[in-house]
Amino acid sequence: MNDRVLDVLAYLYETHFAELDGEIEEHLDASCMVSGLQAAGFSEQVAQDAIQWLGDLDEMVTDAYFEPGQPARESDSLPQRVYTLEETACINISCRGLLHMLEETGIINPLQREIVIERVCALGSNPVDADDLKWVILFVLRGRYGSSDACSMAEDILFRDPSVILH
Repeated sequence: MNDRVLDVLAYLYETHFAELDGEIEEHLDASCMVSGLQAAGFSEQVAQDAIQWLGDLDEMVTDAYFEPGQPARESDSLPQRVYTLEETACINISCRGLLHMLEETGIINPLQREIVIERVCALGSNPVDADDLKWVILFVLRGRYGSSDACSMAEDILFRDPSVILH
């Protein structure tokens, strides 16, 4: 099995967190989760790194909650985001475009975008592709930084044909 933190996160999302509403359950024991992930074929170190990544996400600012459905109006100007060299090394131009589109359509707000960028950069120096970015976005929206409505809207957008969304 490919041993990457993102693979563990995708596995956790599909097997445990997709059903949860709101933040990740507090009663989940990290050592039990690591054991379960090892049983699923992930290395102990990568499982621990993924659990730490989730813990760090959960400890971030708590005022990022945002209800979806408030797309930017043409009269509203979205703040221009200038990416650092470290961020551009982690997030390629198509991923930055995806983040911009999600913000423009009201799926994420600027604070959520910043949380996504920070969490992507926390994964390491390897650049993520759009599929990997989608998992990070879903974890941010599934946790305390979004709502089930925002997450459902993001799932629809992120896992459908993009041409359907734009027209």
